[in-house]
Amino acid sequence: MNQIKNIILITIDALRADYLGFYGYSKETSPTIDNLAESGVSFLEAYSTGPGTTVSLISLLTAEYPRMYSGYHYLSGKRTSVAEVFRNHGYDTAAFHSNAFISKEANYNKGFDTFMDLALTNSRKYKLKSCLEGIFGKHSRIYKSIYRFAHWYARNVQTKAINLPSRKASYVNECAVSWLEKNPQKFFLWLHYMDTHAPLLPPEEYTKDFHGEIIDMKRMIHLWHEWVYNREQISDEDLKDYIALYDSSIRYVDDTLKGFFDTLKDMHLWENTIIVVTADHGEEFREHGDLGHRPKLYNELLHVPLILKCPGYETTIIETPISLLDLAPTLVDLAGLKPVDSWCGRSLLPLVNGHESNYENRIVISEVSHERGNPQIVPDKLKVAIRKNNWKYIYSRENNSYELYDLKVDPKELHNRYQGESEVVDI
Repeated sequence: MNQIKNIILITIDALRADYLGFYGYSKETSPTIDNLAESGVSFLEAYSTGPGTTVSLISLLTAEYPRMYSGYHYLSGKRTSVAEVFRNHGYDTAAFHSNAFISKEANYNKGFDTFMDLALTNSRKYKLKSCLEGIFGKHSRIYKSIYRFAHWYARNVQTKAINLPSRKASYVNECAVSWLEKNPQKFFLWLHYMDTHAPLLPPEEYTKDFHGEIIDMKRMIHLWHEWVYNREQISDEDLKDYIALYDSSIRYVDDTLKGFFDTLKDMHLWENTIIVVTADHGEEFREHGDLGHRPKLYNELLHVPLILKCPGYETTIIETPISLLDLAPTLVDLAGLKPVDSWCGRSLLPLVNGHESNYENRIVISEVSHERGNPQIVPDKLKVAIRKNNWKYIYSRENNSYELYDLKVDPKELHNRYQGESEVVDI
């Protein structure tokens, strides 16, 4: 393992595991990711620590549970990020993203020598929204009227171009390659893509393969408008088209990854670099009555891909349920470094090396405790999910409700068995 010098962590926003070919999807959304999985280490049952970006990525980067240190709206200085560990051991550290929730203002630059907050370089609309909120208040009639007009204008007038607060994956990669060309000696690089997160605006030519005909920009903006303002009443036809956009966006990111991987090979970085592909959370398409990723803990929101390209490791498929909480300790272990004492996660390398007994009866915990659209902790909104073997238990303080699912026979979590088998929770 001494030949490994570099680590690249790739997180894809709102990417469900079951919409990738390797994880069983029937459509050809992910040939590049599938090829990586077929020659690397793949975890079939990886779960995020929560159903949104902040509640997930804070644990992915710091190997600690989301609600620790006052919560997940801000990366506390008391947490130790995986980037800090690598930087303290002589690695050049860099991150490129365009998600406003993981900005410098939220302290996500902690541990990174270079932190390109691309959302803030392409966010006139986002800045206007923040300005309007500051002047009128988020819940005022004036604010809502102005913002609704902006969406009406985008939907009905501005159909060829739209100014978004996020950048395309191709641009994120361009910035990363520019940084790599400066020849860091050994590096930890984090890339976060937003293309599979609403609003879904893939290149139009990608939509034909998943829809049968081109979905033009005007239709995409209409679907975004319905997603924002009419989500509960969105028609089955609109939802079908929206899922086609989701498929198309995955394929666009996948093709972009192929180009990035080819560049790494041209730069002679491929062979001595660990590459991780995962997601912060999934996306619901009415499996439990909602759309998007609201504060809920069902598997369409928690089940994410986790694929590692590790020089020196043969193709391995792991079926044991694991948490993204374990990713940072795994990367540190792969680099031959010691984990942080305060980290709650643990390295997955023993599992990869065939020592499944180390993980018998281990529980996987996911949680959420905020209102939709605001990552600040609200204690009365607490929901906790506990996965142990085939069983999954969900407790909601908000509703004082209890759910229990046998995922072996009910993988879609449709039949609550708590009333009949509540004794399972005590095991």
